[in-house]
Amino acid sequence: MGIHQFTKVGRMAMVGAHSKLVKDIPPFMLVEGNPATVHGINIVGLRRNGISPEVRLQLKRAFKILYRSNLNVTQAIEVMEQELEAGPEIEHLIRFIRSAERGICR
Repeated sequence: MGIHQFTKVGRMAMVGAHSKLVKDIPPFMLVEGNPATVHGINIVGLRRNGISPEVRLQLKRAFKILYRSNLNVTQAIEVMEQELEAGPEIEHLIRFIRSAERGICR
């Protein structure tokens, strides 16, 4: 695995072996490849850490908005804030994305 300097990997993110990370990896995501791409949420890690099914569903919705809706990051954040139930995990995800200096892995 290669990680560019200053790249951040978010909480409970899972990175596959031999991945090349050049952008920040949002929390709770499953990432692999060269270059790395996000493939979904880290459902196994979320279960193991006791994250409730309701929160996992909200994170799955956030993933779909961010990665499957053809919105840019700014637009996706706006939609997430409007459509998702506020909670510590969703707020952490949005805060992480907003503070990503290198951009996020898409």
